[in-house]
Amino acid sequence: MMKSFKTYQLIIFYFFSVSLNSQTIAVLDIAPINYDYNNSLKISNYIRKIVKNDMKVDVMDIGEISRILNRDNIDNKWCADEWCSKEIGKLINKNKILTSSIEQNGKVLNIYGMIYDVEKDTVLKKYSYLFFEEDNYLLTEIQIMVYYLFDRDLTPDLKIQHEYINLRSEALLGITEKNNKKNATIRSLLFPGLGHRYLNKKLHSNIFIATQSFFISNTLYNYLQYRLTSNFYNDLKNNYNKSDDSAEIQILRKQLNQEYSSLRSYINRRKIFTNLAISFWIFNIYHTRKNSPSTIQILEEIDKKFSGNSSIEEISRRKIDE
Repeated sequence: MMKSFKTYQLIIFYFFSVSLNSQTIAVLDIAPINYDYNNSLKISNYIRKIVKNDMKVDVMDIGEISRILNRDNIDNKWCADEWCSKEIGKLINKNKILTSSIEQNGKVLNIYGMIYDVEKDTVLKKYSYLFFEEDNYLLTEIQIMVYYLFDRDLTPDLKIQHEYINLRSEALLGITEKNNKKNATIRSLLFPGLGHRYLNKKLHSNIFIATQSFFISNTLYNYLQYRLTSNFYNDLKNNYNKSDDSAEIQILRKQLNQEYSSLRSYINRRKIFTNLAISFWIFNIYHTRKNSPSTIQILEEIDKKFSGNSSIEEISRRKIDE
C-alpha cells in the first residue's frame, strides 16, 4: 500500500514537472506593497533568471508581456491574485503564470508566490514566508520560493541558509524567546527542573529535581509514618480502655504518651516538608522564566552554531542587482 502511494506521488510530481517544463511560463513583476518599486523590478528580473537558469523553464519576455498589457492599460506589477493571473494569462495567451508579491513592514518582509494554470483555472502551487531582513536575506528567500513553487529540492547550501535565516528571523521577531519561555514554564509546572532541562540547563535541572524529590519523599515518608503510628496508637488506646490491670495501665499510658509525641512530630514534619515542596515548586517556575534566554542570547547561540559556515557567508555577498 505504501509502495503504491509513493509511486502515485512520483507520477504526480513527474507530470507536474513535465507540465511546467514543456511550455513557456509568464513571470509577472513582483507586486510591491510598502516596498521600493525600483528594487522590486530588480527582484522580478532575479526571479526570471532563477526560473530560466535553475528551473530550466523558458520564460516569456517581460517586454512582450508589457506591450500586450499596455494596449489595455494594465499594469502587471499589481497582479498577485488568482483572478488577475487568469485574466492576464488569457490576454497574453499563456497557460502558466507566476505571480508574486513582497510586503514590507519595517525590517520585516513577507513574500508570496503562486503558479496559476489558466486552462485548468487552478493554483498549482503557493508559497508564503515572513522573515526579518538582514544582510540580503531577501535574495536567498526569493530563490527558495522559486524552488518550492517548481517542486525542486533545495541545494545543501540553500537548506543551511534557509535554516539560518529562519532561526534568526524567529529570534528577532521575538518568537523564539516567547516560545522558549512558554514551553519551559509549562514543563516547570509539571515538575521542578523539567523547565531547566528544556532550556538545556542540566546542572540547574538536576539540582531542582533532586531537591524537589527530597521534599516530596520526606513529605510522603512522614505521612506514612503518621498513618502507621496512628493505627498503633489507636490499638494501644483500645487496650488501655479495656484493661483492668493497674500495672498494665501504667505501661500503656506511657506508651500512649510516647506514640502521641511521635504523631505530633510526624504531623509537624509533614507540614514543614509540604510547605517546602510547594514553595520550592513555585520558586522553580520563577527561576525557569528568569533564566529563559533573551533574544540577544538566542542570536549569539545561532551565530555560534553557524560560525565559519561558507554557505552563510555567501548570503551577505549577494547583490540585489543579480
